Amino acid sequence: MPCKPSSAILTRQAGKWYVVFHIETEPVERASSDSVGIDLGLSSLVALSTGETVERPRWTKRAAKGLRRRQRAVARCKRGSKTRKKRVAALARFHAEVANRRRDHLHKVSRDLVNRFGRIAIEDLNVLGLARGMLAKHVNDASWAQLTAMLEYKAASAGVELVKVDPRGTSKECPQCGTVKAKTLAERMHRCECGCVLDRDVAAAMVVHFRAFGFWPGTGQESLSRAVA
Repeated sequence: MPCKPSSAILTRQAGKWYVVFHIETEPVERASSDSVGIDLGLSSLVALSTGETVERPRWTKRAAKGLRRRQRAVARCKRGSKTRKKRVAALARFHAEVANRRRDHLHKVSRDLVNRFGRIAIEDLNVLGLARGMLAKHVNDASWAQLTAMLEYKAASAGVELVKVDPRGTSKECPQCGTVKAKTLAERMHRCECGCVLDRDVAAAMVVHFRAFGFWPGTGQESLSRAVA
């Protein structure tokens, strides 16, 4: 480690031990002056104002079969028996494996974004409220809150500026002419009378970029190569 840790947290999850150290780091140089707007979604995990999208792996759907099999194995056991304890432990390990895969993917996505861009704009979503709605299962599977937290601490350690903007109406506003038009969730393309045709999430990401930095992607940027405490 670069310095002596100020504290440490020791935890045990699914039979494995983990330790988290708290340390202080030195100022770093921003590697890029590029800026990007990000829209968090369910069709795509993230859509960038550059036009790129990252597919959502749908970990819950992938793990559904294995989860049902292990849950049925637990249900068939007598409560209090040693066999039940073993199968409960196996179920907990399976949940931990799924969570680890999801976390690993989010780490890779967030690290790629921080390495590529010097300024990142995201929506300031009320994830807790969204997780109580009709799309709760999908919102929890996407783990927007976890991805946002990773972006925050990785951006801070890399000297990257992270800006959160008001998420209201980002998917309704046209990134080319500013016209506001409501869309249903089934409409996955943004089509405007001005001739702008884009993926709905990409269009929203461009609006997020404009709200954060005051200019549209590719039309102007500042030099960000300086030390950041």
